[in-house]
Amino acid sequence: MLIGPNRQPRAPPASAPRSGTLIIGGSQAAGDLPRCVSAGIYAAIRVRGDQMAHALVMQVKLMDGGASEEGRRMLEEVVVPNAKSQPGFQSGTWMNDEGNGMGVAIFDSAEHAAAAQEALKPPPGGPELISTGIYVVGATA
Repeated sequence: MLIGPNRQPRAPPASAPRSGTLIIGGSQAAGDLPRCVSAGIYAAIRVRGDQMAHALVMQVKLMDGGASEEGRRMLEEVVVPNAKSQPGFQSGTWMNDEGNGMGVAIFDSAEHAAAAQEALKPPPGGPELISTGIYVVGATA
């Protein structure tokens, strides 16, 4: 599934590759492309079955500027284990800079990323959610 311009899952184009295919180069109609891929290049997207990996990106405003031991403990003991327990979770990275935090979690499908988006929202009294989005993973290194 792809995420369309209105952030709703949609089926991949009929020309999308099947399991195990790595696309390098090529040309697709602009309407068939994920938002993060330009019209001229459908570059390096790994496909598993009929699904592509999707990244859930969440930005938060940290209450303590990201410097407290309590915040680090919450990340290590609550946030990361909760993300890892979500269906389809593949990997995650959490970072902060002067009170702004960001988490990027990779899931095996748009459906799993969308479900995790709800499950991973900060609890009441926790960090303030600034933004959240789901993106097709174009490449990893």
